[in-house]
Amino acid sequence: MNTRLHASLCLLLLTLAGSGYGQRSIATGMMEIDSGLTLDLSSVFDPLPNSGMVPVKVSVSNERPQDVRWHFSFHSKSLLYPKQHEHQSRFTIESPAGQKQSATFLVPLSVAYGASHTSGLSYHHEFRMIAEVPGIANREYPVHERSIMKLPCIAISPALALTSHAKLKVAHKSIPSLKGSHDGFGSEFSLSDLPEDWRGLSGFDFLMMTVPEWLSLRPAQRLAVVQWARLGRVLDLYQPPPLNPAAAQLPTIEQNGKHTLSLGEVRFFPWNGMGLEPISTVRRYADARPYSRHSEILKTAYAQKNMDWPLRQQLGQAHDGAWQVMLFLVIFGILVGPVNLFVLAPSHRRHRLLITTPLISALATALLCLIILLQDGVGGRGLRFALVNLQPEEATAYVTQEQICRTGVLTHSSFESLQPMILEPVALPPSAWVRLTQDTRTGKMTLNQEGKQSSGTYFQSRSEQAHLLRAAVPTRARVEWKAGLAADAAPELISTLKGDLEQVFCADAAGQLWCSTQPLRTGQSVKLKKCSMSDLRSKLKDITDQAGGHLQRRFLAELLHLDLVPGTFIATSQAPPAEFTLESLPSIEWQKSYALFLGPVLHP
Repeated sequence: MNTRLHASLCLLLLTLAGSGYGQRSIATGMMEIDSGLTLDLSSVFDPLPNSGMVPVKVSVSNERPQDVRWHFSFHSKSLLYPKQHEHQSRFTIESPAGQKQSATFLVPLSVAYGASHTSGLSYHHEFRMIAEVPGIANREYPVHERSIMKLPCIAISPALALTSHAKLKVAHKSIPSLKGSHDGFGSEFSLSDLPEDWRGLSGFDFLMMTVPEWLSLRPAQRLAVVQWARLGRVLDLYQPPPLNPAAAQLPTIEQNGKHTLSLGEVRFFPWNGMGLEPISTVRRYADARPYSRHSEILKTAYAQKNMDWPLRQQLGQAHDGAWQVMLFLVIFGILVGPVNLFVLAPSHRRHRLLITTPLISALATALLCLIILLQDGVGGRGLRFALVNLQPEEATAYVTQEQICRTGVLTHSSFESLQPMILEPVALPPSAWVRLTQDTRTGKMTLNQEGKQSSGTYFQSRSEQAHLLRAAVPTRARVEWKAGLAADAAPELISTLKGDLEQVFCADAAGQLWCSTQPLRTGQSVKLKKCSMSDLRSKLKDITDQAGGHLQRRFLAELLHLDLVPGTFIATSQAPPAEFTLESLPSIEWQKSYALFLGPVLHP
């Protein structure tokens, strides 16, 4: 294509991208007649993804003479018979008299536990919003969607959607493996509305956009996309041939033909500026590995009966206490029946039943509660494994944490997030203690969020539950080469992490692999010795066998087949610093916390 023509086309597409293209209006207009209040509410992505959070833009106008406070309640329901999983969230906006206010809410979406892309099941998603100004106006706005089950969640940019989206939707109907799925391909959005918080993209597995669109984003938007990709997602960039990855100005690491961003990847594809080849494009995403779909990881990856998850094994078998319950019921039946009827309240003193029966029942209830408390305890215990990617140039650590716990009696199940993160329950293999499974018999999940406070069925009494947590944690922690050493001396490392790294492997600029001779402690240097990739692979295999769950194993399996990138390190820790472990319910005692650190080694 002529270079000038291509530039003009890109300019036209970017102009259209800034005009609100792709927004879905949920509500607009006056709240109530003569109320003096107007509301405009729209979703950034259309349609909504299957999990994670979705950014919702809210604009309110107050023409009344006094200040008002707006209350917004969002209800996301996955309607899959016979279960209805729900995630509720609440937000507020202060609206001064005579002024307009706007905000973007990150609204969590429910996950359709019990339905997978291989089951052939589709489900209905109900997204409902209630806007209220107490004593003045109250309105409800429902949005119903039929969610896609057989495709990953894809966000497609305005330029690609304008030239190709209609053809992609048609092509998707012609692929046998997608038969019966919803007639849609991807979610559209406006470039100007792309979120500046990675959590707003968390429901998507792939993001499709052109390189000119990528370069036109605001710095905060680009950082959000990079953070989203570093936590395990795929950014697909389209550009005219010949492909030039350097044009995207991304901090990727190229190895074996892949451009990686921590746990994620950036892929480059040719685009002639006119349209994508529809069949091959749809197949590319339809044939993606099942667990490239984040919702499938939550619903099925940890729920396989043959899955060998070391953390769950270390948690041990739960004591079901079935025989004790049966014995208790038999004794209670004898006491409240024959003993009560013939000993405590014989035939000539039947009126005593009015006293003895409630008394026996009350004592039995108190005894049963005492037995449960003694047997199961209060709170719970668990284990967790965090994969921590340090990126000092971004002053951020990208944390992906798997955890599993077993609870006794919980006096409360709400908790406060100490930093912006996403915590999602994952399904487990069926057992007497597991409430959330991958089949339609799974328990119902009802989750709530208001500000930093989360509550609901994240944690339940006398049950076994697992979670996947992700966060981009601000930090200045780093690992550096020690300066001032003799030219022929072995290199040394210095760490600013507030905790010990038990063993460190690193590769120098020439690719030579080194490992520490002792633990690397805060502010202290440690000497290195030469080692081989077999030593590193043996260590990675050990930590995988010791703690790795599904997500960590996938990443570690890739590392086992690659050389360590020059200028980077990998380190293990069984007592990671508190800033890199994501906290949830305070009453859970984490008996073991494993961590694997990786990132660049900086020069002082």
